[in-house]
Amino acid sequence: MEGGLVADLGGGSLQLTRLRAGSVASTANVPIGAVRMTRRFLRRDPPVPRELRELRTEVRTRLTKALPPAE
Repeated sequence: MEGGLVADLGGGSLQLTRLRAGSVASTANVPIGAVRMTRRFLRRDPPVPRELRELRTEVRTRLTKALPPAE
C-alpha cells in the first residue's frame, strides 16, 4: 500500500495513522471513542435527532482539527 489512513476505534479514543509511501507519515489520538461519545451524547434509546446532531458535530469538529488535509 502506498498511502492511506488506518483507524483504531476504542472505547475512549480513536487512534489515526496516516501512511505515505509505505511509512507512517503522522498519527493522531482523538478522544472520540465509542463509550465516551455514547455516555456524553446518547441519553435515550433510540437516540433523538438532537442527540445525534450534537454527536455528529462533535466528531466532525474533532476530526477536522486532528487531520490536516492530505498532501
